[in-house]
Amino acid sequence: MADADFRPAQASDWSQIQRMCRDLYVEDVVGETMDDGKILRTLAHLVAHPDQGQAWVVVVDGRALGYAILIWFWSNEYGGLLGVVDEIWVEPEARGLGIGSGFLKALQHSRDDLVGLDLEVSPENTHARDWYARRGFVPIRNQMLRWRPDRADRHLDSVMGASS
Repeated sequence: MADADFRPAQASDWSQIQRMCRDLYVEDVVGETMDDGKILRTLAHLVAHPDQGQAWVVVVDGRALGYAILIWFWSNEYGGLLGVVDEIWVEPEARGLGIGSGFLKALQHSRDDLVGLDLEVSPENTHARDWYARRGFVPIRNQMLRWRPDRADRHLDSVMGASS
């Protein structure tokens, strides 16, 4: 692996994170759409609430070659602080050089009080799922579900009738 610096992002990294985040959402089109407003709100929120998570970058020879967004929450089930790798991206030309593995290790050691890391992989992305498995990540038994107020309201309206 090249001499890589894995570190929490600074405001000077934001434009590079925006670019890489857009690239991630072009490569992995499953899920929500992404725009610069969402990205900047996320970065600003993490700066204002560092107890909730951090954005990270990996820099090689002065150039950002990857980013990650790491969110923390307390898990009663696991008895401690879990990290969720909300997003992780390594530039295509930097893949296969050990940067991704180094990035995961940096995130795993980002806090002394972490009891584990979770991440999501698109079901069709078997390459990524296998890559994470080789680095110790295993499928969890539970399936994640999500509630969104805007979608729930539309669903309720369609089920119950808009006048209810």
